[in-house]
Parts: sequence; structure tokens; C-alpha cells
Amino acid sequence: MKKEQLELIRRNENRTLMMVINEVSKLFQERTSKLEEMLFIKEQTGRKILAILSYKNGLTQNDLARAVNAKGSTVSASVSKLENMGLIKRIASEQDKRCIRVYLTKKGYEQNKRIKEILDREDKAIMSGISAKDAKNAMDILEMMLDNMVE
Repeated sequence: MKKEQLELIRRNENRTLMMVINEVSKLFQERTSKLEEMLFIKEQTGRKILAILSYKNGLTQNDLARAVNAKGSTVSASVSKLENMGLIKRIASEQDKRCIRVYLTKKGYEQNKRIKEILDREDKAIMSGISAKDAKNAMDILEMMLDNMVE
């Protein structure tokens, strides 16, 4: 987004909080997707899968689909891509061979660490000039909005 576009949004007297949140979200996704492409993970679902597996390894594809809020077919395609890249592996459960669990590989952990470092730098840049108190207030408000949107 160019500064002229931002000024148009700011001058819109009919703008709402949700409009601004939407713009922030779109800009963040644009910035981070460019960075993720440099690391060869071109889709958000794949990035989310890596992040989830980094703190809860060994989930099933159904678990992952629920966690990333995506269709099973979307997760299946992402898992296949990540597996072909050597970032994850699928292993049949010892208790039930029909149950396939997904695990990060060493390469997957390393890639996820690089992505997290990039996202942390982006987060710092975006939050520059915003006090911890203001950030906490914004987080509280956004979490209330999320609660209001969940059925």
C-alpha cells in the first residue's frame, strides 16, 4: 500500500474499526507472504501447519485441519508439499496403523525458526512507537471482538 492510499483511508469519514482492522490484516499478509516466499513456503496454510507442529508435534491431518480452520483437502495438499520439501514426515501410529500422524523434521524445525525470526522482526517494526499498555488494550479489544464473532 502506498502512502497516498493510506491517506485516502484515513480521510474516509465513514471508515469503521473493522475496515481499519481489515487493512492492517491485508498489509500484514502481503508483507509476510513475500518473506515466506523467500523461504519457499508460498501459502499461509503451510506456514500455519509448521507453526502448530512446532508446539504440538504428531497431530493427525484432521487435527491440523481444525487447528488451521481449513478444508481437509487443503491441508492434505499442504502436508504433501511440506513433506516433499522435507519439512515434515507422516508416520503411522503404533497403536492404530490407520491413523497417520504428522511430525516436523529437523529441517522443518529449522525452517520454522527462521520464519518465526522474520515474523518477530515484522511484529517489532509494526508495533514500533506503540506502548505496551496500548498494545495490551488493543489485544484485549480484539479478543473481545473474536469472542463476539464465535458462535
